[in-house]
Amino acid sequence: MNSTLIRKHGLLVVGTLLAALSLVGCGTGGGSTTGSPTPKSSATTPVQVTVTDAPSDRILSFEITINSISLTAQDGSTVSVLSSPTEIELTHLVGTTQPLTLTSVPQGTYTSASFTVSDPSITFVNAMGVTVTRQMPDYDATVTIPFSPALTIGTQALSLNFDFNLATSVTLDPVAGTITINPKVLLTHQNISPSEGEKPDSGEVEDFAGTVTSTTATTLTVSGRMNSFSLTCTVDANTKFDGVSGLSGLQNGDIVQVNAKSQADGSLVCTDVEAVDDTPDGMEARGIVSNLSGSSPNLQFDLIVEEANGDKASSSMAGSTITVTTSSETAFAINWNGVDPSALGFTPQFDSTTIFNGQNVAADTDSGLGSGTTTSSGTQTTGTLAAKKVVLKAQPFSGTVSGLSTSGGLTTFTLTLASDSAMASLLGTSSIQVMLPATAELDVQPVNGSVVRVRGFLFNDQGTFKLVARRTVAP
Repeated sequence: MNSTLIRKHGLLVVGTLLAALSLVGCGTGGGSTTGSPTPKSSATTPVQVTVTDAPSDRILSFEITINSISLTAQDGSTVSVLSSPTEIELTHLVGTTQPLTLTSVPQGTYTSASFTVSDPSITFVNAMGVTVTRQMPDYDATVTIPFSPALTIGTQALSLNFDFNLATSVTLDPVAGTITINPKVLLTHQNISPSEGEKPDSGEVEDFAGTVTSTTATTLTVSGRMNSFSLTCTVDANTKFDGVSGLSGLQNGDIVQVNAKSQADGSLVCTDVEAVDDTPDGMEARGIVSNLSGSSPNLQFDLIVEEANGDKASSSMAGSTITVTTSSETAFAINWNGVDPSALGFTPQFDSTTIFNGQNVAADTDSGLGSGTTTSSGTQTTGTLAAKKVVLKAQPFSGTVSGLSTSGGLTTFTLTLASDSAMASLLGTSSIQVMLPATAELDVQPVNGSVVRVRGFLFNDQGTFKLVARRTVAP
């Protein structure tokens, strides 16, 4: 298989695993460093390994365990860059990345990367419009991705990003309910540049949620419940704190959300730290709203879990469904995370009267999980979360652009989703209006007729679904 795929940065290679588990790999492009092949050295270079996803219209959630990742050097030896199994939910990573590990790799020339995966869990909308979850505990696979040309790791810190293309990796028959997994993964790499350090493909860490495991006078370490990655970042005078006065106000076990950017040496600096919960039974779960019922302020909805954090959370929650309840005591908020919501032509609202199926939210409780309930499809939810706070989060969409216009610094267009899109099923429409404020990051410029991925905050403005975009990226 040969194809030329062009991206803004780095080398692009493709790894494919056929359903019969015979291995095929192909690749093209230019490496981030060039020159004559060199043997492995005793000197090492920081390497940040991240994962992202290209969307699949029918899939609401795809959770899988990445058991290991290794690089093969030109001399045939291997270097492990991920050794602890990590469970990760992929669909919420469209248009952003999540770190798997930050490690040191011997300098030298590498010919391929390999990784093993197992235990996928898939949530999708079937032909009857019912949300269905399928678990595949017997599935496991190994994928090898060749570097062509070979990757030479020099002295500059490097980012390796594994892009799982669910649209081409997973085949669903929504009528029969059958699933075929044939993993296809794009691997990009680029040198970490502090000047571009606030973009996901150049070292940014965005919306990393976890629990505090240690602090010093100038550093913060946060561990994710859903994976084995521990993020350590330096706190400086420019770090913004929300919900806590500063680093000294955080204790081990507190749930926080962190944004960070990479430095030239691969280390991280915290840009934003938000305190989410500091109670012993505290827990936060993030995912897609479905089966919303009740009336304000007493609501109930199913949350298709993308990630969960806190002492009462477990890695097995990824891809599961929990029941969320609200009351008059529940607070609602929007995590704008750098997006300017002014001058949009409408007033974004998110509360117990405006929440709807299909939105991406984080629900926070200080009382752990109660017993589960039975969903509309007859399955039992993992538990019930009595929310003290519900926060609207950014979420991804992919579709075709039309009606593009710009006025007063605000660009708008209609994004048409695929007719079989799971989000179209939840929303009841395949059309949303996208609004690009001046603060939006345009990694790709939308034009009429083009297909783009957009990440932003979804609202219902008098019957029109509007997405206030944070970023656009190539499909």
